[in-house]
Amino acid sequence: MQPIQSGGTEGAGEAAPPVPAAIPAGTPIVIRIIDSVSSSTATQGQFFPIELAEPIMLGDRDVVPAGIRGEGQVVHARHRGWGGGAGELILAARYLQWGDRRIALRAFHLGVAGRDGATSSLVATVAVGVVGAFVTGRSANVPAGSLATARLVEPIVPELPVTAPATQILPVVDAPAPATSTGE
Repeated sequence: MQPIQSGGTEGAGEAAPPVPAAIPAGTPIVIRIIDSVSSSTATQGQFFPIELAEPIMLGDRDVVPAGIRGEGQVVHARHRGWGGGAGELILAARYLQWGDRRIALRAFHLGVAGRDGATSSLVATVAVGVVGAFVTGRSANVPAGSLATARLVEPIVPELPVTAPATQILPVVDAPAPATSTGE
C-alpha cells in the first residue's frame, strides 16, 4: 500500500487569506541590548551582544524564535567633554545568528534620554543605514535590557511551507486484478 494525500473539502467555498511565502526585507523587529554600552568606555568598532526580544512572525506562526543572539557595533564614541559637553554614542545593529543563518540588520533605532550640563535632554536618532545616534550629555549610556528596533536587510524564507493546509493521509487499497480471457 502507498499513501496518497487528500486535501479536505471542508470550507471549500471559503478561501483562507494567503500567507506570504517569506518575511519581507525591511520588516521591523524588536531587539534587546544585552550589556550596557557607554561612551565613557566604548571604542569605535567594538561589538556588543544583542538578542531578538520578540519572535519574528509569518502569519500566526513563529518563524524565528525570540532569544536568538547577535551583535551590534559601536560606530562612534566620544567621551564627555570639558565644561559639560555631551558624550556621543552611535550604535548599529549588525546581525542575529539563527543556527547557521546570519540575519543582517539595518535601520537601528533606540531612544535614550540624558542631561547635558548646559542644555536640557537631547536625543537624536538617525535613520540612515544601520546607524542610530545617541547624544545625551555627560556620558552617553545605553542600559542593559534596552529595547530597540531594527529592520531585516533580506527576506527570510521559512524552512517549511507555511501555506499548505493540514492534509489527510489515506491508504491505497489494492483492488483485485480484473479477470482476463485468453481469447481461445
